[in-house]
Amino acid sequence: MNAKRFLICLIAAFVTISATDYLIHQVILVPDYMATMSLWRTEETMNEHMSWIFIGELIVALGMTMLWLRGFAERATMNCVFGFGLSTGMLLSAYAAMFYAVMPIPGLLCVKWALYGLLQTMLTSAVLYMLSRPKAA
Repeated sequence: MNAKRFLICLIAAFVTISATDYLIHQVILVPDYMATMSLWRTEETMNEHMSWIFIGELIVALGMTMLWLRGFAERATMNCVFGFGLSTGMLLSAYAAMFYAVMPIPGLLCVKWALYGLLQTMLTSAVLYMLSRPKAA
């Protein structure tokens, strides 16, 4: 695996995941979070733990990038992009159901997490596809 290609894909995946996380959690789902404020850390405490969010996003970006470049990039089609994004999204979104089982979170919020997570991994997969396509001869 080409190190430069890997690094470019990793950075792009991380930026995509971070940007979509911001959009999902700081814009779209704000009303849901405000309605369930008693379940979450205070904003101050959440900010103190923000580095853990970035670590998690980096781990997801690293995993998706490694899987994509090792197993899919060389023979990728748009069907492959969709399948990879859907599969990785399903793996990550499974935690929404598990959180619902152990925390008093509204079921609709968990459904939103899962659906937005699927969209996020499909978008990240498309970014990886665009950056890793072999150059035309």
